[in-house]
Amino acid sequence: MGKIVAIGNEKGGVGKTTSVVNLAYYFSHVRNKKVLVVDMDPQCNLTDKYFDQDDESKAKPASITRKVGEANVISFFDEEFYGKPVELNSNLHIFGATFNISSLNNCTNDEIGFFAHNINTLAEQYDYVFIDTAPSVGNLQYSALIACDGLLIPTTAEEDSFQGVSKILKSVARIKNTYGLDVSVLGMYLNMVKKVPTQLQDYFATKLSEDYGDLVFNTQVIHTTRVSEASAFKQSIIEYDAKKAEYINIDALMQEFELKAEALS
Repeated sequence: MGKIVAIGNEKGGVGKTTSVVNLAYYFSHVRNKKVLVVDMDPQCNLTDKYFDQDDESKAKPASITRKVGEANVISFFDEEFYGKPVELNSNLHIFGATFNISSLNNCTNDEIGFFAHNINTLAEQYDYVFIDTAPSVGNLQYSALIACDGLLIPTTAEEDSFQGVSKILKSVARIKNTYGLDVSVLGMYLNMVKKVPTQLQDYFATKLSEDYGDLVFNTQVIHTTRVSEASAFKQSIIEYDAKKAEYINIDALMQEFELKAEALS
């Protein structure tokens, strides 16, 4: 059965969606694994990364844009699962989202259970399932956390982002208290750091290690405008500029993540 990994932080702008895109490309293209990506964020940024409304040949298919579309993530919340992902290529599939998914932030406990059951059943067809989670507390986030095998937390060297880390870990604790489920935290990594660290960056890097110890990845991803360029062209930085991806430590991050993910049951 494939490993289901939620990527989350209760602060937007930390590179959550970009992390999903890079993980998906690395495992589907570089490691030749079968990968499913799932958009659980009402902003739908992950879905937008793979489609282009200005290019008719790459427009979002009706199976995503329709509320009851087979490839719309809403299908996971139905007891009678009718979902079928869009095949981006032979190794990479997607369940996309529209803003309508926001209505499920107040879904029932039964619907949370349907989501977990359906995505775990579907995961048997994949090596990895990566979920781009909503950056705020609610049942969309809970559904992803309850269903996943592990949680990966990107963060930046800023106070608001650190607060986001603390908040999502509180959500993990709340799930244990409410549902009796242990959510495995794979760890967290500093994203978009400056090559020459500032005093503030050093402070937050130290604080992250002091607060979370072994949960902190050794790898820190360096900021570069090439990531924004890759995003504009709807590509992973690994695909767009492989040398730059290695330089900013994306390759090292993927390898460290893989080692941690292999330990998931």
